[in-house]
Amino acid sequence: MKDILTEIIRKECERYRLVEFGLLHSVEEGVEKLLPLISEFDGDIKAFYLWRKQTLDCFYSKLKYNTFLSGIKKDPAFYRFIYYMQKRLLNTIRKNSIKTEIDKDLAISGRTIAFKTSKGLAEDTIILWEDKLSGSVSPEELEHVCHGFCKTYFPLDFDKLLNRLKKNDSDFWTELFLLIKKLIINVANKNISTISYKEEIVQDSWEKTSFFLQKKLLEGSLPELKSSSHFRHYILNVCVNKCYEAYRNSVDKKLIFTEDGDITLENYDFEDDVTYSADSLYDVDTDNDSEVSRALAYILWERLEPYYSYLTSGVEEKVEIFFLHYIEDKTYEEIVRMNHPNLPVFQSNKLQGKYRQDMVRIRKLLKKRLIKILP
Repeated sequence: MKDILTEIIRKECERYRLVEFGLLHSVEEGVEKLLPLISEFDGDIKAFYLWRKQTLDCFYSKLKYNTFLSGIKKDPAFYRFIYYMQKRLLNTIRKNSIKTEIDKDLAISGRTIAFKTSKGLAEDTIILWEDKLSGSVSPEELEHVCHGFCKTYFPLDFDKLLNRLKKNDSDFWTELFLLIKKLIINVANKNISTISYKEEIVQDSWEKTSFFLQKKLLEGSLPELKSSSHFRHYILNVCVNKCYEAYRNSVDKKLIFTEDGDITLENYDFEDDVTYSADSLYDVDTDNDSEVSRALAYILWERLEPYYSYLTSGVEEKVEIFFLHYIEDKTYEEIVRMNHPNLPVFQSNKLQGKYRQDMVRIRKLLKKRLIKILP
């Protein structure tokens, strides 16, 4: 009998940290307290679970668990205990739930935000079920109450996530930082294929995007975010901008037009770095298409005057579309939606075709204008 009780009390101590919280000094102490109070187990395995429950009810009644719980519930160690309990319960709840929108939009594969807790969240929400907590007469009942709370409070919605981020909850920011890194890598892989230091660009972009986003959110200076998909779109735009910044800095502002008209930041191997000013444009060889392309890209990117105003005169709107498509990597469909959000589909498709034709013409026109003004 003593061996059976020792095993039962040992498992209770491991699961509910009875020794750590000071309810017991040791497993042996618990057995000694309980042994005189219980009936012998008759060996009927079918009746074991009922006998075990009656034994534990007697055990926690003897220890006055309810009174003990009231005295410890403000202890930081107890908050950590509730956190790990919530975490374990949420893993089970998540397995039986369908994937939520917030996880589809903001959580990377294999992880969750909707069914995530943290030490800060456990401490902040324990007040929501404190009355039921105080009435628990055993750790098992406490766990049952916690499970009921988790089923009503989770999955987290977007407002609850923003609240955790605004409280600077590091556990939830970690999930966002992981998403940012994934998006940065995707942007880099899509747009940067030939340079050897892509890893440094990814790291630099990841750090700057993460810092920018955290600073903006904690300051309350982000635009109004209505949903998790809206938030993801905003994060992606920041990732693209920071990645291009890092890319541009890494290649020392060497810009070219590719044959198909893209503006590309490329790591060409020149003996001397090529930068342009009003004077240095006199050195551009107008018979060398590569030099003309690089000069044109530099003028457009830097908006170098007086050349920029002359080149874009009368075609400013088309140049703006040019930048949206080739620099910000937006599709023609996205550009149409930006400028004409309520346009019917057939008109949108027609306008997309016009944009494509305009971009072919504008590339030729800009080169022609530049050659005309070069000496």
